[in-house]
Amino acid sequence: MFLSLKNKYGVLKMKIPKLIKKQHLKCSNKYFTFMLCMFMASTAFCDSADPLAATVLPQVQALFGPTSTISYCIYLAEIIVGAVGYVKTKNLLILIGVPILVIFTSAMFTYITGK
Repeated sequence: MFLSLKNKYGVLKMKIPKLIKKQHLKCSNKYFTFMLCMFMASTAFCDSADPLAATVLPQVQALFGPTSTISYCIYLAEIIVGAVGYVKTKNLLILIGVPILVIFTSAMFTYITGK
């Protein structure tokens, strides 16, 4: 109780018990929230492992697959944006970046469908 914290001018900033109480409240709130999250995420609240996405997988493959309409629209948009960017900036790296972006997008669509 007699200890105190002083700043560089020698003025009392805050007494140690107040500081400890303030830090204790911050930490206890943090740890309580962490324990509550761990409790809510425990396996006691989880369902059994059912393949819930198995019924949706063909729809996802049709919508986001490498041969879907969305992928063609994205490829077309990438090519148009790359061409417009090259025309505006005359930077050859933008034009070279278009095939790299198309290859990356194609790889990601293939990865999404899991083929």
